[in-house]
Amino acid sequence: MTSKKAEEIHRENPDALVVGADTVVVLNENILGKPRDHEEAYSMIRQLAGKIHHVLTGVSIKYGSMEDRFVSVSQIRFYSWDEQMEREVRAYVDSGKANDKAGAYGIQEEAGLWVESIEGDYNNIVGLPIAELNKRLNKLIKTV
Repeated sequence: MTSKKAEEIHRENPDALVVGADTVVVLNENILGKPRDHEEAYSMIRQLAGKIHHVLTGVSIKYGSMEDRFVSVSQIRFYSWDEQMEREVRAYVDSGKANDKAGAYGIQEEAGLWVESIEGDYNNIVGLPIAELNKRLNKLIKTV
C-alpha cells in the first residue's frame, strides 16, 4: 500500500521527493488495522493488554528514478488489564481518538500510559521512523 501511495503522488509530481508510510499493529500474527467503531477499538486495546505486540511501519521513498523501501519494527508490551486501564480505555475510545489509528491507539496520547516496555524506535510506533528515514534520505540524496 505504501509503495502504491508514493508511486501515485510521484507520478503527479515527478520532480518531488515523495515519502509514503503505513503503520500496522500485529498481535499473534493478526494485523490490527484501524477499528470500524468504538466496540472494535475497545476490543483491540483489551486484546493488547498484558501482551507483547509489534508495530510495523512500511516506508517508500521515491525521488526521480530512484526508490528505497524499508520496514521498521518496534515491540511493545502493555500493562495487564485492571480497573484503572478499563476506565482509561473507555474514556479514550469514547473521545474518538482510537478511531483513526492502527491497533486503536496512539502511543503519543493517553495510550502511552498503558505501555510497560518498548523495544525499538518510539517514532516508528507514532507512525514514522524518522531516524532511519533521515539516514536513508541522506544516502539517497548523496547518489544524485
